Formats: sequence, structure tokens, C-alpha cells
Amino acid sequence: FGKRNVVAPEPEEGNYIVYAKYVDYNDNITYINSDRIIFDLTGASATITANDSTWSEYHSPVNIYNGDAISYTVVAQDLVSGVNKIEYIVSEEIKTIDDLNDIEEWNTYTDEFNISEVSKYIIYVKVTDNSNNVTYVNTDKIITLSYHVDDLKSGNALTFNKYMTSD
Repeated sequence: FGKRNVVAPEPEEGNYIVYAKYVDYNDNITYINSDRIIFDLTGASATITANDSTWSEYHSPVNIYNGDAISYTVVAQDLVSGVNKIEYIVSEEIKTIDDLNDIEEWNTYTDEFNISEVSKYIIYVKVTDNSNNVTYVNTDKIITLSYHVDDLKSGNALTFNKYMTSD
């Protein structure tokens, strides 16, 4: 076979197989094809949902005050190569993208999780697709204000303490 260079426009993201037909000087025809080629240049989309709030991008968090335990759900998808893994961390500090890239130990997300402690925190989610593109999404800074029952036994008085965090 002779060597030929073929220049084709770069396709849009997606899955492709390149087919070629080669005809030599004796009119012999040969068909060849590539393996599946995946053009996945962007990361997955991801959404964090808690109560009535939804976050779907990395952003500078603002303060949100809450008085109850919160259940968090993460949904991610990548229509080109698929989602490889979803991970998260809970941080009291605001993290930059560079900070997040430097973190080596993340929690593996498998199902909804709850946070009920009196605290202030930001949840950061890291989604890696099957082409190793990474997407970060974070919540706002959740500041939990809560009441706790200290002692609840038969015959004992109830003591309520108000715990507050400050920013």
C-alpha cells in the first residue's frame, strides 16, 4: 500500500469509526477501518441537590443558613464517554480549582449522604469521565444553626441548648 495523508475536519464530540477504501493500481480494493475513536473534549455535567437547592457548577460560595439535617444527592452524566467516578469532600474552607486538583484523597460517592452536625461547610464534588476529563461542582457555604436535645430519659427534665456557628 502506498502512504496517503488525508486531512479531515475535526469532528464534533462523539464516537466515531473511520472507514477507508483503498484502490491500488491493479484495481484491487481493500477496506479498512479504525477502532472506535472517542472525541470527548469536555467534562461531565453534575448536579448537587439538597432540599430545595441545586448547584451545577464550580462557583464562589455564599452563606446559606440552615436549621436542619441536610441530605445531599449527586447526579452526573457524560453522554460521550460516560462517567467513571463521582467523589466528594466536605470542607470548612473555600477551595480553588488548584486546591481541588491537589487533593489526593476524596470520598467515593455511591448514594445520598446526610450532614446533621452543627457546623459550617462546603461540599465539593469531583466527577471524572471515562476520558479522564474532570468537572468540579460545589455547594454554597452551609452554616447550620440547630437545637439539640441533651438528655431524654424517663423522669429527667429536657435541656435544650442552642448551638450557633459564626462565620
